[in-house]
Amino acid sequence: MNKISNLIGLPVLALVSGLEVGRVREVVLDYKRAVLCGVIVSEATWFDYVRGILYEDIVKLGANAISIHDTSVVRDFSKLLDTTGIHALQALVGKELYSVNGNYLGILADFMVDMPSGCIKLIELSDGLVTDFIYGRTAIPLDAGLAIEQERLVVSEKMYGLVQALNDKSGEVE
Repeated sequence: MNKISNLIGLPVLALVSGLEVGRVREVVLDYKRAVLCGVIVSEATWFDYVRGILYEDIVKLGANAISIHDTSVVRDFSKLLDTTGIHALQALVGKELYSVNGNYLGILADFMVDMPSGCIKLIELSDGLVTDFIYGRTAIPLDAGLAIEQERLVVSEKMYGLVQALNDKSGEVE
């Protein structure tokens, strides 16, 4: 599994021509379906729309580049971004997570995705720079009941219980 944020900045290469189409500027996801929708690429030339590539049009998501067959798969993502439930990664990262009962879980740091399928499997939570450095970040399964508010995300109470259990286990002395 890979962190979705690792895709940002990667070059997008057209296999037929070998040209660099652009670089990944943003990752688009559908949290309700728990899938990666595609990527928004930086503009190699001046366009009046948001250029993107759907996940199903990506040939390979490599560690150093993303491959597409040719430039015909680059399309206007403006309407996709206006769709309910579709979110840009950077609009979600940094939001606080709370359970439906108001318990604080942490700050959304990233999503973990199964690259071959594009399925989002885990949410990575941060507890702050120092805690992350000492104990690492906590990863929990994606909660399909996730509600996105202006400043925060709301998850089920069972997610809070899971985070508490993970934190209790990591605090044990062997």
